[in-house]
Amino acid sequence: MFRKKGYWITTLIFLLLLGCEERDVVLEEQVQQVQKEPGELFMMDLRETINLSFKIINAMENNNHQYLESVSASGLTVDKEKNEIVYTFNENEVKLGFLKGIHLGNLEFRGSGYTDDETIFQVIFAHYFEDTHGTIYFDFIKQDNRWLLNGLMTNA
Repeated sequence: MFRKKGYWITTLIFLLLLGCEERDVVLEEQVQQVQKEPGELFMMDLRETINLSFKIINAMENNNHQYLESVSASGLTVDKEKNEIVYTFNENEVKLGFLKGIHLGNLEFRGSGYTDDETIFQVIFAHYFEDTHGTIYFDFIKQDNRWLLNGLMTNA
């Protein structure tokens, strides 16, 4: 009798463990699926920040200070006299002249993503000129349910 009881207990434990293993596999597959397919929120944020990036490039090209101020986060200012944006990055003041000469024909999307949480987003472009390219990093922050320019780095 003890052998039969032990056999059934062992079989039950084996089946339970097998079920856990299958559940882990399913969970792992679900995680991989989420990583492959961006969510609806991410796609919405991506669309908004890419469009905002294009509008910012255009505003800088045309020295449209009013538009730049309207899409700037609280920590970023627009210097109208020098055509620069000014903000703090890693406790250092950054002054960056307006981007000029950038057109869709020499611009390529390189990447994007949340940098900390779903309120900070970065969009990356390559700017091609002559036989080389530079990289442009747009940093956005969500304030009052709207994406705003929080910084810009480039070697272009």
